Amino acid sequence: MFVSRGYAMAGEVTASEILKPVAELPSKLHANANSLVWHPDGRQVAIMSMRPEIEVWDVAQQSRVATLRSPKAGSTQSLAYSPDGKYLAGGESTVGLWDAKTYDMVRECIGPYVDLTRPQPLGTESMVFSPDSRQLAVVYQSAIKGGYAIVFFDVQSGEVLKKIEGDGGFEGKLLFTPDGKRLVGAHSDYTESRVQRNRLPDYEIFFWDVESGQVVKTIPKVHLMSVTAFGMSDDGKWVATGSKNGERSVYFGNNGPNKPFPPYVDNDPVRLWDAATGKLDREFVSGKPVWGLAFSADGRYLITCHPGDLLVWNIATGERVQQMPYKTDQGLGGACARSPDGRRLVLKRRHDLAVYEFTGK
Repeated sequence: MFVSRGYAMAGEVTASEILKPVAELPSKLHANANSLVWHPDGRQVAIMSMRPEIEVWDVAQQSRVATLRSPKAGSTQSLAYSPDGKYLAGGESTVGLWDAKTYDMVRECIGPYVDLTRPQPLGTESMVFSPDSRQLAVVYQSAIKGGYAIVFFDVQSGEVLKKIEGDGGFEGKLLFTPDGKRLVGAHSDYTESRVQRNRLPDYEIFFWDVESGQVVKTIPKVHLMSVTAFGMSDDGKWVATGSKNGERSVYFGNNGPNKPFPPYVDNDPVRLWDAATGKLDREFVSGKPVWGLAFSADGRYLITCHPGDLLVWNIATGERVQQMPYKTDQGLGGACARSPDGRRLVLKRRHDLAVYEFTGK
């Protein structure tokens, strides 16, 4: 295992210019963006933040082309474009499906856990289309007591095809493997019994078989605290995870009468895992919380997003090769996402979207 410990000061000249800034889009949404996704053609990007509003931007024209209202408010939000470019999906408890050309609403997908007669504490943690664009998989946090559910919708009809239920919590993104046979996501075994025993949750990576719904592989103990960033390389070889590096957290309150339970400090770096073997390959130490990450299309670089910094790492050497400081609200970091064609990366900053291009170096 390789551990990279490059601590460049803000503004320091870096060894390479892997990314260069090319545009700034004046998004009005909150700096702490919950979801940021590219259209498959790499021309438009959609963003959803803490309020039930979605902005769609034309990157080349640097103009906002649509503002959409998420149906039925809930507690969390997420977005996804279909790989064939026909649909944008998004929502909080009810999932909206929009035509990705006109941005007219096509239909609503209502999960079996959603009660439209009352306000919803239920929210969508993540959603992703299958590689063939025929199914939409949606994670509902707290869908069942002490657990979560992954619901599969038929894209054409909006009907529920099947569901996977599990104990504990779901962490961050849900992804399909490139062959469409498995789903990958981060999981915590946070339960009431564990809380009562004053034990930390275990954070792990699950691989689900899509056909059977069973967990077929687990990578245990990936981080001390919540997995705040998660991604997979285009070839499915690597999985990267990040957490609340540098933050303190008191998980369970008390360890008996007048005995405060000691706080935990998260010093975990960004970690790179071999998806086939489940082994830790290397670590990238930034010393900051991680709010987003992305692989370059050629698999050579890992880009990590932190409050106030965008960092680029050489995966083969573990070296940090570029650092780009940016302004953000105190303690907050925005999402980042790479375009499917591999040419651009977009970052949500304090009052705008920053667009970068890969230089090919």
